[in-house]
Amino acid sequence: MPLDPAIRDHQTWLGYLQPDGLVVSPAALVDAQVLLETRPVQVQQRFAEQLTEVVLENEKVPAIGSLSEFVTRFLEWPENLVVGRNDEDPIPDSLKVPLREFGETLEPDLAFRNPRAGGENEEETPWLLLLQEFEAGTDLDTPIESQQTGWSASVTRRFERLLRETEVPIGLLSNQTHLRLIYAPRGENSGTLTFPVAAMSEVAGRSIVGAFEMLLSEYRILAAPSNANLSYLLKKSRDYQSRVSSALAKQVLDALYELLRGFQAADDHTHSQLLKDILAKAPNSIYEGLLTVLMRLVFLLYAEDRSLMPGSDLYVRNYSLHGLFERLRTDNEQNPDTMDHRYGA
Repeated sequence: MPLDPAIRDHQTWLGYLQPDGLVVSPAALVDAQVLLETRPVQVQQRFAEQLTEVVLENEKVPAIGSLSEFVTRFLEWPENLVVGRNDEDPIPDSLKVPLREFGETLEPDLAFRNPRAGGENEEETPWLLLLQEFEAGTDLDTPIESQQTGWSASVTRRFERLLRETEVPIGLLSNQTHLRLIYAPRGENSGTLTFPVAAMSEVAGRSIVGAFEMLLSEYRILAAPSNANLSYLLKKSRDYQSRVSSALAKQVLDALYELLRGFQAADDHTHSQLLKDILAKAPNSIYEGLLTVLMRLVFLLYAEDRSLMPGSDLYVRNYSLHGLFERLRTDNEQNPDTMDHRYGA
């Protein structure tokens, strides 16, 4: 079955970024009819207009200047909804999380207010995103210790805790050279998508900057239909993952039972001599061994689907699981009555 071009487009830019955990899935995006920008050149030009340069390791690299100016100009977030831009509209205490055990307080630099919250909209959360920015070159992943108590956690882990404690699951980090979208719903594993500014400035990075604008534009956050806004897409992606995991588990279990029946039939054919010794010494190892083989097959199929294995004719003819499946399917069509008597596969 041919792959949907829209699915392939999303898989491509996600493949460039190599997400850490799950943030958004191609299936959820396509199901909500969220497609990549059809005019990536214009989007990239607008992006480049917001960039400056910083010197890191004696080299000039493109960078984001002020995060507040970047989100209001490039992403076109309404200025009146971005809290923390000045002293007249400071970060509220409700978004500050004191960690008494570590002697410090977590708080964002900026927060995106939800204009639909309040009044009759009791289900709407008051905040849509939290944002934090650091000096150019700040490592987002290396643990740093608290000055007072020695709490060792990276800026990303600290920010994830802030998101969970304030129950605002979506956040955006910037160290000027990278923009990191974080999804950290309370009670679930977090996921991160890191967008390198330098790559987004190159011709080859047009799909990346297009994806960034697609996910975080003013339209996606505020104006998109309820089944296509950013919050919904991130939640729906988790639902897709759960359904895929459940379906895969059922398929593996069905395959395990099929293998067990095959081994049982082979054992019966040898008058119980094939499995006699192993059943006497360690009967559970039959189940464990077959399950191990199946999980390795799943891993290999995943790698082949993503072109991570060799594409040579030698591999396809002699080692590929997809190649083996196609040959068996052809053989079954040509010789349906003799397949149960063959053991070559």
